[in-house]
Amino acid sequence: MPPRKSQAQAARHEPKNKPDQVEEAPLQAVILADSYNRRFEVLCQDQPRVLLPLCSTPLLAWTLESLSLSKVKQVFIFCGVHSDKIRAFIETSPYRSTLDIHCLSSLTAMSAGDALRELDDMHLLNADNPFILVHSPLVSNYDLSKIIDAHKKRREEDKNFIMTMGVGRGGRRHPESPIMLVHPPSSRLLYYAPHPLSPSQPNVSFPSSLFLDPYPANIDTYEIWSGTPASSSSTRGGYRDLGVDICEADVPALCTENFDYHDLRRHFVNGVLTSELLGKKIAVHLVGSEDDDGEGKGDVRNSSGGKYVERVRDTRTFGEITRDVLRRWAFPLAPDLNEPGGVEYELRVGNVYIARDNVVLSR
Repeated sequence: MPPRKSQAQAARHEPKNKPDQVEEAPLQAVILADSYNRRFEVLCQDQPRVLLPLCSTPLLAWTLESLSLSKVKQVFIFCGVHSDKIRAFIETSPYRSTLDIHCLSSLTAMSAGDALRELDDMHLLNADNPFILVHSPLVSNYDLSKIIDAHKKRREEDKNFIMTMGVGRGGRRHPESPIMLVHPPSSRLLYYAPHPLSPSQPNVSFPSSLFLDPYPANIDTYEIWSGTPASSSSTRGGYRDLGVDICEADVPALCTENFDYHDLRRHFVNGVLTSELLGKKIAVHLVGSEDDDGEGKGDVRNSSGGKYVERVRDTRTFGEITRDVLRRWAFPLAPDLNEPGGVEYELRVGNVYIARDNVVLSR
């Protein structure tokens, strides 16, 4: 038997900085590959929505590239139909070397709420850290981990904040631009209406309980955030829901407890905001607000430009985002720079992109 080492000798052989060797839990993201509606039905007869080409590259590649810019390390792709094609794409994707990607398939999930319920049953998400939930294919040059940092700081003061919704300002008018009642100093969302005002619905009603006692006395400032109206001449435009949420483990758990939660906005968000028994809260984060300095830092009314975050909700936004990428609005995501498909393009006069290899132009 070898002699035992003395305590002094053992101490010399032990690593000096044990806390530094503790690996931080990887940042997780969940991508809902199915739209759970019929908007892409014509285009998705033979392929899933996330594999539709945007500038000759599948939307899923743009989404993975956007998440890579946000320090995400582990991605769960929840898919239903055409899951075999998504798996085949991942097997040959260069993102396998930089991201830990898992494809989860289910033919029984008929809504986003069903998808979160099944994710909750799988116990794959880290219960101690928030994760990024992406509702639709995403094109973004913005670091989404900044929303997570703001969410964690908010949770340090109030553990009841279980979700932070990403919100952008400006951009085009969309029929799904919501109306939100917000308390800007705390970033707390008080009311959410999924559709904007229109000629058929010119008014919006808020519950009187939001303005009467015994509502918290610290809610002293209200703002109504809505989408860009059709006749607006404002250069900043209105507010839009980015479809990117920072979620705690409570979110899938609440979907499991409430089987009537199907749509995450109409059912889950409104269910949490109107339930006094749950006691949970939802916050909003205006993209760019964390870059402001001065006394207003942290107030969601402050924002800065230069950030591009858009999701493909329908065929209309599909075409608009394609044109934005060609115009280099999502820089550095551009066909001639960080093109996720790996094809090298050359930018020529007139905003024309030409592949550098195997291209012959007619005279």
